[in-house]
Amino acid sequence: MFDAALTKGRGANGVFGVRIQHKSLQYVLDQLAGMYPDLTTDRARIDAAFGPTVFVHLTRGDKLAQAVSFVKAQQTGLWHQAPDGRELERLSPPQTPVYDPQQIRHWHDSFVAADAGWRHWFATQSIAPLRITHSLRPYT
Repeated sequence: MFDAALTKGRGANGVFGVRIQHKSLQYVLDQLAGMYPDLTTDRARIDAAFGPTVFVHLTRGDKLAQAVSFVKAQQTGLWHQAPDGRELERLSPPQTPVYDPQQIRHWHDSFVAADAGWRHWFATQSIAPLRITHSLRPYT
């Protein structure tokens, strides 16, 4: 599995990159623990599998906006749209979005918890990632 990921994720410059969402982190760590049972830390196992690693913690600053955007994408099926309005990724037929405060709260809290989980994991592994916080702004 990791050999295929390394091949697919390596760019023309030879650098490998992968994005791991917090919800997938434990699965990846469990796989690495099986591959490198003699190594005692997640960091050591990641370096053994992928080579010297630079960590980037990319997060969205406005969790409420992230939750609204996520719920809207789930409801409408439209996940990515170009600045000119072209649809780039649609996962289901178009639907009209409906205000759902419970779902917005659920996803807000989930995104906050995921960020806290990443901060905790980085701390336990003595990793100081490059931290990038972004906010999506509409094109004008």
